[in-house]
Amino acid sequence: MMPKQAYAAIDLPILGLLFGTMMVSIFLELADMFGYLGKALAWRNRGSKDLLFRVCLVSAVASALFTNDTYCVVLTEFILKLARQNVLLPQPFLLALASRSNIGSSATPIGNPQNLVIAVQSGITFGQFLVGIFPAMIVGIVANTCILLCYF
Repeated sequence: MMPKQAYAAIDLPILGLLFGTMMVSIFLELADMFGYLGKALAWRNRGSKDLLFRVCLVSAVASALFTNDTYCVVLTEFILKLARQNVLLPQPFLLALASRSNIGSSATPIGNPQNLVIAVQSGITFGQFLVGIFPAMIVGIVANTCILLCYF
């Protein structure tokens, strides 16, 4: 591939939007937004199944609003700490975080970079993207929750 072809393949608007999304995530982390989400998980905890359900819910919503990678990296430490404090195995909660953040991030163009490329290249609006994907996301969330609750 020639250098001109390589440069032509770079989509600067998408890179700019990804950079902006990452910057917003960094500022939200500095503002301790993810700490507040973590506290929402721990508030009035009623046991392991309740905590697992909360991790599923918060992961799906937060990863649709922030990039899922950022959310997973930031919240993993908190989930490990919460599992230790409650003398619980961390695996179910980490699996819930990973699987649910991927399912939740599918709902919006800003949830993951692949969606951003699709939205920008196709010209689909944020609302159209959300309406088109939302039913599949709900099915995925329900199936994932059932599997996690039955398995653990």
